[in-house]
Amino acid sequence: MSRDPFPPFAFLHSTPRIVFGWDGIDRLGEIARELGAGSAVIVLDSVFRDGPLAARLEARLTPVLAAPPAIFAVPRHEPDTASVAACHRF
Repeated sequence: MSRDPFPPFAFLHSTPRIVFGWDGIDRLGEIARELGAGSAVIVLDSVFRDGPLAARLEARLTPVLAAPPAIFAVPRHEPDTASVAACHRF
């Protein structure tokens, strides 16, 4: 039995998939490869834009993409549908 109180899991619903688990970010490159991704946009709260989280996400994606991922920082609110629409510019 795992000592992890939150064992990893994947939630599938139509197209979206949520992957949850400690160090789940480490699977990001594997997932991008599995999906055949050639490009990606990282959407996050602006407070994380220049911090270690953005760097960690970018480091996991860059080796498997044709170009480094674009980073879209949402100003002063959680990412929402308007944020997603803005990502289409990338």
